[in-house]
Amino acid sequence: MPYPGIWMTESEQILYRVVPKAACSSIGQILYYTEHGTFFDGDIHDARHGIHKWALEHSQPLISRAVESPDTYKFSCVRNPYPVSYTHLTLPTSDLV
Repeated sequence: MPYPGIWMTESEQILYRVVPKAACSSIGQILYYTEHGTFFDGDIHDARHGIHKWALEHSQPLISRAVESPDTYKFSCVRNPYPVSYTHLTLPTSDLV
């Protein structure tokens, strides 16, 4: 089964389901930091080493195994939609285009 949008530490202890615009860059940097003691030098979305990603073919079997493992901590983050919805509701209709 495919698991697009999954990032995981190299130790396979923490698995994160990426949600765009919901702190994914910050969380990716934290995952990298927990393994290496330093932040990734650059955009974590461009990382090809130091973190497992479903988009990297060599990581897919490891992620598939971790998804099923009770020993891997799994999490995701979402944004609170209320502030964005409220802003859109209070703007004049002409500003929504």
